[in-house]
Amino acid sequence: MKPSDELTDDFSRSSRLVRNGVFLISIELGSKVLGLFFFVMLARYLGARELGLYAYAGTLANLFVLLPKFGFESLVQREVGREKGTAWEYFRLISMLKLILSLTALLALALVLFLVLPRAERFVVLLVGCFVFSYSFLEYVDSFFRALERSEFEVLVRLWFSLLNLAVGVYLLAAGWGLSTVVLGQLVCVLSALVLAMAVLRRIAYVPCQPRRGMGAVFRNNVSGASGSLPAENWAGCMTAGLGNGFREYLIKAAPFAGIVTALYFSNQMGILMLSFFADKTSVGYLSAGLRLFDNLTLIPAAVMGAFLPVVSRYYRTSIGAFTTTLRFTVKYLFILSAPLAVGMYCLAPQLTVSLFGESFLPTAAVFKILSLALIFSFWNYLGDNMLIARNREKRLLRLTWLGALIHITANLLLIPLFGYLGAGLATLATQLLYFIVLFRFIRRYLSIAGLIRLIWGPSLAAATMGASVLWLQDLYLGVVVPIGIVVYMLILLISKTITAGELASFKEIWRFRRMKTGIVG
Repeated sequence: MKPSDELTDDFSRSSRLVRNGVFLISIELGSKVLGLFFFVMLARYLGARELGLYAYAGTLANLFVLLPKFGFESLVQREVGREKGTAWEYFRLISMLKLILSLTALLALALVLFLVLPRAERFVVLLVGCFVFSYSFLEYVDSFFRALERSEFEVLVRLWFSLLNLAVGVYLLAAGWGLSTVVLGQLVCVLSALVLAMAVLRRIAYVPCQPRRGMGAVFRNNVSGASGSLPAENWAGCMTAGLGNGFREYLIKAAPFAGIVTALYFSNQMGILMLSFFADKTSVGYLSAGLRLFDNLTLIPAAVMGAFLPVVSRYYRTSIGAFTTTLRFTVKYLFILSAPLAVGMYCLAPQLTVSLFGESFLPTAAVFKILSLALIFSFWNYLGDNMLIARNREKRLLRLTWLGALIHITANLLLIPLFGYLGAGLATLATQLLYFIVLFRFIRRYLSIAGLIRLIWGPSLAAATMGASVLWLQDLYLGVVVPIGIVVYMLILLISKTITAGELASFKEIWRFRRMKTGIVG
């Protein structure tokens, strides 16, 4: 193969990885936007206290669902992605193991609810628990679609759940039903999506003991490459054959991923759980409203990392110079993306709160202001985590993730008793800042503090100018202020030449290559 052919093939592979990453994040973004709208409707119809109970129930249930989650989704994406013919074996064994663990954890949750919660709250929290456990099964099945590179089916399943959940939820809320009925509707919706996902997976994954019949043969994609199926029994019989063998093996394989998932839970969700012990559910509602928007905004760095990780993983092996250049480029553009969001969120916090959740949630504006300061560091922390993965430092990442969890728990214990729900927001800010300081130690060899300042001074100037214009116009309608702020920000970026001619040329080259590969000319 000629060097030029190798370069073209390499660029093609990178472009495909980038597109796949953006495609998968688009799925997540769409479902998150619909989920945010559902959350906003809950807030508007039920108020801060009921929203706080819903958020508390979800956080508590997510603590117990850590056992059946156990990092199985990451294990499936890695192992089945490497060898697609193993999909059925992984699905068969892990599904039964996950079912056993789920029933055990759900019984433990029910016991805790009986012991610690008032009778009036038990049923709602248990319903939310059943929904969370069912949704974890849906995420698990979706991981097979990603591993088999059939993400279009994940789009189908996720959109089905998100749209049905929104439609049913809005109908029940508008009809005057309470929180328990709305959650019951969510449970029905997720179970229907799970049935759909299982039916699709049965079509596309090679099942050695399931005969092909009728129109199913048209849709089935034998990803293992085998030419036919063994004559067989029914699907249920195929599921339960030889379950005793392999449980221990899969638990051992998934254990590192389980450690990371557990650490992320304590790092991200403990604020709501701790606040519920120190304050009433209304305060929990104010905090959960702010965190919901913050979590949705962190999808942006996740999308960028979908393109960053495969590229820098290759550069780390082939060219440290290219690795360093890509790292600095990504740091700069993550800041270009996060700075206007942080400034806008801070300056327009009251208007944003009322626009989304209504006047009764105005105390959430203070949470928005605190979390806006954490946003920039959270974007960079995504980059730092993925850089460690690119350098094959997963064990160090696991230790750092647990360090972040320890910081978050400690900060919540110190700040919530003093400042209530604002203390939980401050704990998130402290965690993101301290975690960034720790992570920066591992990228100092590629980017100095002076180099970081040189990269961000232009976007900082643009964001500050945008903030001044937004504050000057803040009394206008939000739909007018936001576009004006965006225009001001982009103009200052161009005037200050923050986006260089070389970077624009790189973007044009990627676009030109994509057009050539898709046959678009002119």
